[in-house]
Amino acid sequence: MNRTKFLTFRKCLLLALAGIFLWLLCAVFHPFEPRYQGKRLTAWAKEAFPTYMAMSPELRAKSDRAAAVIQQIGTNALPVALNLCGTKDSCFKRKLEKCTEYNSDGVVKCLITTEWEKHEEGAAIIWALGPVAEPVIPSLIQLLQSQDRDIGLHIVDVLWGVGTNTIPPLIELLDNTNKVVRIRAVAALGHFGREAHAANVAPMVVSAIVHCIQTETNGMYFWALGNFGTNAELSVPVLTNLLGSFKQPFYPPIPAVLGALNRIDPEAAKPFIEEWRAAIELNNIPDPSVKRLTNSSPGIQTNSVPP
Repeated sequence: MNRTKFLTFRKCLLLALAGIFLWLLCAVFHPFEPRYQGKRLTAWAKEAFPTYMAMSPELRAKSDRAAAVIQQIGTNALPVALNLCGTKDSCFKRKLEKCTEYNSDGVVKCLITTEWEKHEEGAAIIWALGPVAEPVIPSLIQLLQSQDRDIGLHIVDVLWGVGTNTIPPLIELLDNTNKVVRIRAVAALGHFGREAHAANVAPMVVSAIVHCIQTETNGMYFWALGNFGTNAELSVPVLTNLLGSFKQPFYPPIPAVLGALNRIDPEAAKPFIEEWRAAIELNNIPDPSVKRLTNSSPGIQTNSVPP
């Protein structure tokens, strides 16, 4: 082993030992965390997933059980959830994680819970509690505006589970001067379109999004509208006018707009989709992603969140 490798190894070893010491220190002086059946709240949170993320009956059953346990813990879980959702790793811990990222089976790696994992656990607790988490809506909205991308990302995915009382403050964020915050807000609102009560909240949410797309054409707005399906019918005139205003047939927002319109009103979307396909064939577009979109039936589908 040459000197450089030895020094690198020694550095990683020292960081690992320091990390273990800090972990043990935290374990001793760790703030109270509720337990159920001898298992920590965060352990249950690791098994809870929002409905659309549970991909098998077995995973769904496991998640439902974990969610039921978290609901039993109730509001006592809220302080822990908020703390997890807002966690930021120190520079030291990030370096320690870097040293162990290729040692996934190592002891140190098992002892480390990254900020990303903590954000997931906190978000899972909020989702599982559902309307019980209403008292912390202001705190969740504040976290949504965090400068940290990961913190905001996880809050986006679970706010809908807290209930419709999150909608008014989310709509207010659509006027935020920070574009990232606006996009997070509309992404959170888009999840409501998948719910059974979508028809009840659609008039308020859709009209707010329609107001936005007249000045901003980020794909997330159209994804959100598409989620509401036929409940977003009032957006059809605006979407058709928008498609008619694009001078170039391959202007980037067009696939997202077509996808939304096709999910809301397939008949209204049909002539625009045919025109777009004709333009693609005429120009012999080689991009496979474009061809994949045009092969969707009927029309173009955009079922996933745009990047």
